[in-house]
Amino acid sequence: MPNQSSFVQGATNNKNYPEEEHDTMSGEYDPRAVANLLLDEADRLGIKITNLALQKLLYFAHADDRH
Repeated sequence: MPNQSSFVQGATNNKNYPEEEHDTMSGEYDPRAVANLLLDEADRLGIKITNLALQKLLYFAHADDRH
């Protein structure tokens, strides 16, 4: 599994969203980019992720980011 810095880099280097949108997020990660990153990693590992599982993973990732 990749280290945490590669996940952070993937979540912040998303080119699908305008740069000014990132500026208004006050340092937080774009949840769509994090979701896409989780889905890409699951696909790479051959793991199927349901919508509910993705929502739970995002919830835990958000909670971990808050401490």
